[in-house]
Amino acid sequence: MISDEEYSRWLMHLMNYYGRYHNHKETMAWVATAFFITGIISFAFASGRVVDGHCIWQTIFSIFVAIPFIVLSGVLALCFICWQFCKRRVAANNALNVYNRLKNVYGDNQLIKVDDPPTGYISELLTYLAVVGATIVGILIVCIGNF
Repeated sequence: MISDEEYSRWLMHLMNYYGRYHNHKETMAWVATAFFITGIISFAFASGRVVDGHCIWQTIFSIFVAIPFIVLSGVLALCFICWQFCKRRVAANNALNVYNRLKNVYGDNQLIKVDDPPTGYISELLTYLAVVGATIVGILIVCIGNF
């Protein structure tokens, strides 16, 4: 049988782990967004130079390759970011559960008050809007540059 002190140390370690995991998932979502925005805009500008001087081939490339690639990349980026934010919410809820266990060991008086886990809905919304916006801008760059 483990003592209350060992149990609380283990719980603190677990809470620290979930906190780091929570931060990692949020960072991954933001990094994926940054890479997507720079990559898709670069691809959109570069797609205009693939078949210079051959207007019909450039139009065919834009319609059948560049625009579908941009849209598919946008959908995949949104799926990845959504997955990261879902994992972040799970980590936040797990950390709150561990905190509640610590409250059972120590009581309310000896622990710092922790609110519900931050949901970060505004952060998530901005990330999703950034990816959708970059997808639309990428399509517009391809369309304006090639048609």
